[in-house]
Amino acid sequence: ESLYRPDKPFASEEVQLLTWATLLQEFHTGEKLLSLVPKAPKAAPLSFWIDLATRLGRLHRELAGDQINFATVQQHCIKQGLELEARRWATLTELQNAYLQRLNDQELWDKQTARLFAVEHHEVPESSPTIVLAGTVDLTQTLRSLISHVPDVYALVLADESDSQYFDETGSLSAKDRFPAPCISHDNITFSSDISSTCF
Repeated sequence: ESLYRPDKPFASEEVQLLTWATLLQEFHTGEKLLSLVPKAPKAAPLSFWIDLATRLGRLHRELAGDQINFATVQQHCIKQGLELEARRWATLTELQNAYLQRLNDQELWDKQTARLFAVEHHEVPESSPTIVLAGTVDLTQTLRSLISHVPDVYALVLADESDSQYFDETGSLSAKDRFPAPCISHDNITFSSDISSTCF
């Protein structure tokens, strides 16, 4: 977050979780969750909604990390002719939009959305300090996009120079060339019938 200046404070994890949970309850009352949770109890305890909100928040973060929102997945399902999945993602899209609007009403930023906004609007200043990356083998696409706007970036890769083709400019594993991970021989694998006979 030091690469850009968010216009509003970030919502805490607790606020995000409760916002998701509240919206899920509201959607359930309005029978909008049937495509997602068709058998949700009418009087579900708060723990039920918190658990569902936790999963929904995790999905939101993981997709946003690759610059994908729920609407993008919905459109993909429509193009693929996946009607049932398209309906589910349509509900998720409505939930996501309501979530972002609810935070905005409180003058709060969702961190994932703030990062995407910074990427789309080129908010990373050219005067950003030099960045040195180390051990960053699995950077998200969003972070890569943010870093790409920084003039001076150096990646330290703790690997032999002969393996340089397996890493990209950020030090992440390259999608072009698969790193030759060592394989375990079948001769060294013993199958166990139950956990009691397993040893470490």
